[in-house]
Amino acid sequence: MKPVSSMGICKHFLDQHEFKHITNSIPLLLNYFERGCQLIDINREFFGEELITPEFLLWAISGSGIQSTRRSYEVLESYGDTVLKLAATLLAFYLHPDSWAMDGDIDRTKVAFITNFHLFRVGYFNLKTHRHMRMMKDPEPHQWSLPFQKPCPRDGRCSGKTIADSVESLTGAHFLAHDSLVKTLRWISKIKLVPLPQEIT
Repeated sequence: MKPVSSMGICKHFLDQHEFKHITNSIPLLLNYFERGCQLIDINREFFGEELITPEFLLWAISGSGIQSTRRSYEVLESYGDTVLKLAATLLAFYLHPDSWAMDGDIDRTKVAFITNFHLFRVGYFNLKTHRHMRMMKDPEPHQWSLPFQKPCPRDGRCSGKTIADSVESLTGAHFLAHDSLVKTLRWISKIKLVPLPQEIT
């Protein structure tokens, strides 16, 4: 008597539609597993000892339409943008303490640290977020390959604007995970995004 495989049992008890649906979900589950394993190293690479919630990190490095995450980096972007503007404003007032400082001087100092070009440079050279961003949709089951076999063609394909946005998203993720503005300001200064002096942080 031939041994009965689990696949054969599934085929026996399920109709063709149900069987196809179940087998197509296997790549999705393995996508979750792959991304989960990657998050451990990415978390330490970005944040050192101040690790953040893995789900927030997954959102921050995923584009819209990725099935292995419920949200994309766009959800956290506005939080990070607000924190960065606050940090840049604090630095601008620190560098121009005189009461006679013009609004234009303060505004130019602030804007220099929140431009997309500056965010891109920090994201590309300091954090290297482009190595971990996933922008393309997860593949269809028939196009899927096993995790960790080769560099994933879905990773690293992002524009300069996306890299800049990812830095804002990581900032927002850090703030929400730690619920501490001071900790987030210290991290921002550490990665040389906004070089805040110790008197502020």
